Amino acid sequence: MDKKQREERRRQEDIALQRGLLWVAGAMVLEALLVLVNRFYINFTLTDAGVNAYLALGKWLPVLRNVTLIGAALALVWTVLQLKKGGKRESGGNVLEQLEKLSQMKDAGILSEEEFTAKKAVLLAKL
Repeated sequence: MDKKQREERRRQEDIALQRGLLWVAGAMVLEALLVLVNRFYINFTLTDAGVNAYLALGKWLPVLRNVTLIGAALALVWTVLQLKKGGKRESGGNVLEQLEKLSQMKDAGILSEEEFTAKKAVLLAKL
């Protein structure tokens, strides 16, 4: 595996790791919500501490809703930026630039004709 393939594999592994971490974070949030539902709705007992906790939770729910909406908007913006960033990597201009570099490397004697042909086929497949 050459350096570029290792870099691409690392990038793919990073993406997979980020997705996994997002799933874990989502699962933790859902688990916390289930605990709250269980505590305050299923096993509800009316005590002074429970009433105070319910009132405190009621005060924080609008804040939590706004934070959730802002977080969702930021996640959407981040996703769009990542998609645009990923699209630029494989755009036609970038492939053409890479083909020119390969041609220069072949002319300089760094790459053999077989290596150049193989790399060229890979790059042209991206178009």
